[in-house]
Amino acid sequence: MLNFTPIGRAKRNPIYNKGIDRAQVTKTGYTPTILSIFLLTVVLINVLNAQVVTDGLVSYWSLNRATIQDNTVKDTWGSNDGTTNGEPKITKGRFGEALAFDGVDDYLEIPDTDTLRLDSTGSIEFWINITQINKYQGILIKALTWTGSGYVLRYSSEYQFQGGWEWVDFHEDGELIEAEWSHVVMTTDGETAFLYQDGKLVVSEETTVAASTHPLIIGETLGYYLNGIIDEVRVYDRLLSEQEIKQNMRAKGLSVKDNSNNMTITWATLKIL
Repeated sequence: MLNFTPIGRAKRNPIYNKGIDRAQVTKTGYTPTILSIFLLTVVLINVLNAQVVTDGLVSYWSLNRATIQDNTVKDTWGSNDGTTNGEPKITKGRFGEALAFDGVDDYLEIPDTDTLRLDSTGSIEFWINITQINKYQGILIKALTWTGSGYVLRYSSEYQFQGGWEWVDFHEDGELIEAEWSHVVMTTDGETAFLYQDGKLVVSEETTVAASTHPLIIGETLGYYLNGIIDEVRVYDRLLSEQEIKQNMRAKGLSVKDNSNNMTITWATLKIL
């Protein structure tokens, strides 16, 4: 329905008797220029609010096709490039592309650095889509054995996180659903581990993580392989708050500076209506 405004007359003021240069009628009563500026402003605000937290960010593996060459997976924030083993496939991800692991022999290996050890405080975050939940699914590990230094995160009907010598079962409310994406964050302050799924705290347990010098493996934990897809893996050197975790989960674009070549890389979709 069209809204008509009498030209030259206001609701409370007498007739405007000066010249009328141009008149436009729109469905909303706003000119196209004003409407475009308003919509662009709203979209830009939403994009800026949707950016991933970069404070404390150590490494970021987007797993997009452009960041994978042969079997090298680029860390677009830090310098911790990884190497694929087996034949994980590039597939459609939660955002852009991701890596699909076959549950047989596929995994991603990232060499050890002290920033990946999480032995004092830190966070590791990713999107996961499990193809079939019928056995233990190895998500990630930075340890040599099931006991000892390092950390492990795997999933069956419950999450299990190993920090140091202690297993912590994250099974109270956390549940992954086959063929659906879930946002998962494990974060620790050095004394307590917190597990978040889809922006909600699943459980927190007291545990410590002893430093391990073994590589970070994604997609396998000591013989248990992931049958599913991993996307948007990030490591922080600090505890993430619930608000920051929710911000990262809502983020639909990421603008980060590639420290290796001083380029600014932006992943976002901006639609002008």
